[in-house]
Amino acid sequence: MSDNKISLSKTFFGGIWDNNPVLRLLLGMCPMLAVTAAVKPALTMGISVIFVLLFSNIVVSSIRHQLKPHV
Repeated sequence: MSDNKISLSKTFFGGIWDNNPVLRLLLGMCPMLAVTAAVKPALTMGISVIFVLLFSNIVVSSIRHQLKPHV
């Protein structure tokens, strides 16, 4: 039974870094925001990226039920 024991720190950091898709998505947006030198273009690009991510997720979710299960 002691072989199956996982340390608290490994579980904690695994939940934050390894098994956290939200963190990975936000890290994916960082290069888009880093290429601007002013606030207005940065906000515009940030809102645009969020808009594209949101609506692509909506489209995928709406057609997900129409696809065959093995696809």
